[in-house]
Amino acid sequence: MRILVDMDGVVADSLPTWLQEYNLLADGSDHLKVSDIKSYVFEKFARFPKLLYATLEIAQVFKRSLPMPGALEAVHFLRSQGHEIHFVTYNHAAVPSGFNQKLDWLQHYGLGGPDDVTFQRDKSHTDGDILVEDNPDNVAAWLSRHPEGRAVLILHGYNKNFEHPRCINAATILDGLRQLGVVR
Repeated sequence: MRILVDMDGVVADSLPTWLQEYNLLADGSDHLKVSDIKSYVFEKFARFPKLLYATLEIAQVFKRSLPMPGALEAVHFLRSQGHEIHFVTYNHAAVPSGFNQKLDWLQHYGLGGPDDVTFQRDKSHTDGDILVEDNPDNVAAWLSRHPEGRAVLILHGYNKNFEHPRCINAATILDGLRQLGVVR
């Protein structure tokens, strides 16, 4: 089975690092916390939206992000069970080094290299059996383009109000795939 896995918010816990660095660059003028983010349009919660996205480049946020709890083990387990894991991620235009940061991150954690990742804004163009994602809009677009596909939405404070008959909302990759009956 080909399982497509987003990076940010799914395997890489980039939001805490991103907001911490943004707050430092805002020099005390903003105190944005993960719990403040209530939708996937992160910039509407920041006092300085342009600085928020510039922070990704300035602070090398992707490269420095920690893994999501259980994510590394999930990817290794799924591969050991014969599943193909392919990462599908978007790199914001404000982050020219993001491609290399994300590749370095995957390699650093032993998850793969350039052949294991697709950088694409519209993830619905990437074929697979299951999409694991944290952006509800990406899930909806991918499911509409893949009528036989199924999805797992990794839950965060900014995406809890999404429902689709072929999508499971779950806290972790393995929890979602268990609910779909892919793994035990």
